[in-house]
Formats: sequence, C-alpha cells, structure tokens
Amino acid sequence: MRCLLKWSFLALIGLMMLPLIGCDPADSDASRQPPQVVVDLEHLCPDVNMVRSAAGDCICRRGFASVDGVCAPIEEDARQHDDAGSTWTILVYMVADNNLEPFGLQDIEEMVRVGNSASLNIVIQADRAAAYADGGVADLGDWTTVKRLHVDNGGLTELDDLGELNMGNPATLADFISWGTTAWPADRTAIILWDHGASWPGFGGDESTASLDMLDLRELAMAFEAGLSAGGLDEFDIIGFDACLMGSWETASTLAPYGEFFIASEDLEPGHGWDFTSLRTLLTDPSRLPEDLGRDIVDGFASQGAQAGTGHTLTLSLVDLYRVTAVTSALEELSEQMVGNLAIGLPAIATARMNTLTFGNNADPTAAFHMMDLSQFGQNLSTSTPALSGAASALVDALSAAIRHHIAGSAVARARGMSIYFPLQPALYKNAYGGLPVHPAWSAFLTAFLSHAGSGDNTVPTFTNAGHVADAYWDDEYGYVVSGSIAPSQVSLVTSAYMNYAIQYAGEGVYLILGSAIAVVDTSGLILSVWDGETLVLSQGDQSTLGYWETAEEGTTMVSRIPFLYEAAATGARHEAILTYVSDETGLLSATWYVITPQGVSELFPWPGDLLIPLLRVYNPADGTIQWLPSGDVVFAADQPVDISFENLLPALPSGTVIELDLFAENAAGNGDVVSAEDVIP
Repeated sequence: MRCLLKWSFLALIGLMMLPLIGCDPADSDASRQPPQVVVDLEHLCPDVNMVRSAAGDCICRRGFASVDGVCAPIEEDARQHDDAGSTWTILVYMVADNNLEPFGLQDIEEMVRVGNSASLNIVIQADRAAAYADGGVADLGDWTTVKRLHVDNGGLTELDDLGELNMGNPATLADFISWGTTAWPADRTAIILWDHGASWPGFGGDESTASLDMLDLRELAMAFEAGLSAGGLDEFDIIGFDACLMGSWETASTLAPYGEFFIASEDLEPGHGWDFTSLRTLLTDPSRLPEDLGRDIVDGFASQGAQAGTGHTLTLSLVDLYRVTAVTSALEELSEQMVGNLAIGLPAIATARMNTLTFGNNADPTAAFHMMDLSQFGQNLSTSTPALSGAASALVDALSAAIRHHIAGSAVARARGMSIYFPLQPALYKNAYGGLPVHPAWSAFLTAFLSHAGSGDNTVPTFTNAGHVADAYWDDEYGYVVSGSIAPSQVSLVTSAYMNYAIQYAGEGVYLILGSAIAVVDTSGLILSVWDGETLVLSQGDQSTLGYWETAEEGTTMVSRIPFLYEAAATGARHEAILTYVSDETGLLSATWYVITPQGVSELFPWPGDLLIPLLRVYNPADGTIQWLPSGDVVFAADQPVDISFENLLPALPSGTVIELDLFAENAAGNGDVVSAEDVIP
C-alpha cells in the first residue's frame, strides 16, 4: 500500500536526518545536491503522456499504462489517505521575474511572519525582476537572480544564488523539487507554485526569457515526474497554485498522480494572493493532516480577501486528487453520450453551457479564457436533458466527492470548485488544446460539438422582420424598446440574445458601440431589449471620455468589465487591462484592476508614469468589422484613481447624431441574425 510504503520510507529518512529538522539552515547540509535532474526537451517522446526514464527510454508517466504502445489512463486510483506524520516542508516555487514581483515580496513577508520550528520548514526558490520593485525583503536586499531561501523566525537565510535561470524551463522546476525534497526531508511535503496562471495553457512567465517562457501542462508533468523520482519521494501531500485560473480539471487531472490534495482558483486572483500566515497552524499542530491544512489555506484566502475588499470575486478549492480519476471517468462517459446525442441535443447542451458560470471573462471574446464551472454544467444538463441526465448526475456526484472544500464570493456565487475549457464558437477554439496530456474524451467532444454547431443552415435562428428592420419605439419609462421576431420553432436554437447600442462617431461613417443589453426571448419567438440612454463615462482630472462596458448578473450582484490599454513606463510594453467593477443595490462593492499579459492575468500594480488608455469598440458598417481602438487623446495616469459614472447620454447628444440599435439572436456557434433600428437626435 502506498501509505505504508511512504510512512516507512519517510520514518527511516526522518531518523537518519533528524538533526536537520528545525536547525539553523546555515549549519545544515542544505547545500547537498541530489543527482542532477535532466528533462529532455529536444527529444520529446511521441506520446504526450510519455516521459524519458533515467536510461533515456520513453515510458508512460505515472497514472498511465501502455496499451498497444499508447499511454492510456489508469481507470482506478487505489491510493488511500494516511494520518501519520508530524513534520512538514513547504516548497514555494516563486516566479516573480515579471510584473507580479511586488506581490511576491509581500507574500515572502507573510512567510517570514510564520517562521520555522522543529516541525516546519518553508523553503523558497524566488526569481525576481529588474524593472518592477527594487527593495529588499526581510533581512535581504534587492536581487534579480534566482535565490534559494530558508524562512527563519523573523528573517531569511540565503542558501544559494543560482544566477539567472529560466523558471519556465521544466528542468529548473524539476531540480528544485529534487533538491527541496532531498535537502529538507519531512513526513509531509507541499509545493506551492506562485505566479501568473492561464488555466490549461499553463503557469508562469519568466520575463528574463525572450519568449516569456511558461510551464505548460506537459512540462509541469515532466518536471514533477523527474523531480519526485530524483528526490526519492512518492508524491506531494499538497500541490497548490497561488495563481489565476489554475483550478481546472485539466490541471488537476494532469497532476493527480503526483499529489494527494490540490489547491487552486477557478477564477482570477487579486494581487494579495494567498494568506501565507495560514501556515501558522503547523506550528501549534505539526500533525495536522493535508486536508486540514488545505482548509486552513482556503479559509485564510477568504479572510484576507474580506479584509482587502476583494472577497466578492474570490474562488479557491481544495481537491482530493485521489478522486480525480473518478471525475475523469464520469466526464468520459458524459462526453461520449453528448457526442452520441449531438444531432438532437446540441441546443440543449449549448443552453446548459450558456447558463453556466464562466471564468477569465473579457469584453473581447478572443481574449477570454472560456473556462466554465464543470459541476454547474453537469447540474444544468441533468435537469434539462433527460437523455443525458444519468451521466451528468454521475459527474456532479464525482465532483462533489472530489472537491473537499471551496469558497466563492458573491460575484461568483455559483462556482463549485473545478472549471473546464468550453468555448462556444469554432473561431474561439485553440487547437493546442487537443495536445494536452489529459484524457482525450472531452477534447473529442469539443471537436464534435464545435464542428456540428458551425454547420447546417437549419440550426441558425432567423428574424422574420421585413428588411431586417427592428420594431422600435421610445417609452418615457424604459427608453428605447427594440424587438424582433423569429419562428417559435427556432426559439430553442437561440443561446445568446442581446442588443448593441451605438452612436455615429464624429461623422466618420463608423459607430461607437457604447455597450450591450441583454435581450429577453419569449416562447412565441419575440425577442426584446431596452436601453434608457445610460452610458459609461470615465474621467480623471479635467479629462473625460465615453467608455465601453459589459455587465453580467450573478444573483443580486452585478459584475461589470471595462477594457483599457495599460502601458508600463519601465518597459514601454502595452497590454490589455480590465477594470472589474462589482456592485449591488447598495452601490459599489469592489473595483479591481487586472492586466492581461502573454503569461496570463494578474492584478495591476501600477507605477508612477504608467498609463491607462480607455478602449472603444468601433463598428464599421462598410465592411462589417468591429475593432478595439484607443480613445483618441484621453490618457489616464495608472497610479491615480479613474472616476466612473453612468450618465444618460441622450440629452447631451448634438442635433443630427445617429443612434444605432442592433438586436442579435445567435446559436451556440455564434451564428445568427440581426435586426436594426436607427434614430436621429432632432
């Protein structure tokens, strides 16, 4: 049994290495290196679930077995949790060679406040940047290389300076795992990966590399396989990601063979990230079980979010990795049944997806991550689609057993603990998804769904309005009321209905789209939306401009997203930024700035001289294109507040201004029809 083997091995190691636990790291043999770890990237094995053995042969990584020369997932996970152990090592792999560096220093300070004991050691491999923060942390001055640090009581001890390394290279992570598990043996070991997260595309982003190198899921699996094997460790007790969007089935299923529990967020994380002072419970209770420590970390994140005013958008989950195989098996069965029912069930599947909470959202769908809550999707299918109810319910049950604890703020209240990739339109699907080291059934379903959704004229809803002219009138209470009609038989095809409202931009023949309003679809085929003239106005000092905003309702909470361009003074680089604005009937609850870089999403940490430029959504009727363009000469200072107001634009519009109202009805693939109405300000 795995638990007995692990305990007997670690007990023996613990007796042999007892002087190392809790001693002064300067006096320990921490510099002793395990065998060199080699992760061969130039000669990858032909199967994504293969790795190279020490002899150089391609073998199936753990959790997979060779079947006719192909690595197939093992269908059952026989591992059992044990309750033995009274010492802990926490390994932190901190990729702060990017714009997250200031937040990394804050988290190291939190670790220093925990300190160490005879039963707890926190060991960090931290890579810092040259451009984002130049201060020291604890009793160490500034650095820009990769350092290995031991957390003392009130300070840090530098164990090694490794120079400038690529933290996005799996060999670097594997070497840290091998070194950390060998130099700091304990009954229980956790690893926390700290940086940007991008869901299934991967984790990290080292700006010292030309390609801003990240660790994709295949590289993470290779690093864990090689590092644990070289370090002589069966598995980690906890694998955690203090990063955005990593709480996905793709990540959990890839890393399940390498750990006991998994902690990650389905959605974005604010800059403060986890509260590392949650580790203090190991000082008073060194025998604390991994599940209990995981709960401490999740609850500490929630408490810190409440204090920082970010709690409304937080998600974090504790997942039992021993039960993820059962989730994957249930997902495989549902995937196969959905493929078999696509001919008649596609609208129902698409509707279930449309009614499911999504993460990593963006006003521009090409920049969104298209991750959805897997449990909620299964629940939606189980109640709406009888042919899929049994398989969908089995998936929900498997997820309920695997997700041991989770939090979700009011703006993401329906989050249940694990996400999965599901873009609704073929143009938004990323082909790289098919090459992930995960079970292929879900990928096969996505391919079939998107292919089927994008074909067949009979699946596209069509308005019956003559000349595609919408019915529109002005109502003194509601404003513009715009409607169109489709055949009642086509109502089930509509998975998205909305209205864009726009004004003609400076007489140039193009239109400035001010926002979108949800449309209501009646069973009779009537589709209706309203706009009362309320428009977003952004201002700072004596500058102001109209902006674009998109909003979604989550219970009694409204979540609005406003796009900007962010320009960093230190590098001149420009990235998209999003202001996430959470409110309810009492007013503003929180406002958080996020920046989207090639590595992923993170909270924006602006410096003096950094700029914010509102992005406008511009429609050109001549060629039917929509572009995101900077707002002319309006430029805001990123380190100063941007005032947000919603004002009735209509009374201020000059005579002759053309107002365009476009009502859309679309199917799952984003194909559909539009009717339009125009008005001219007298």
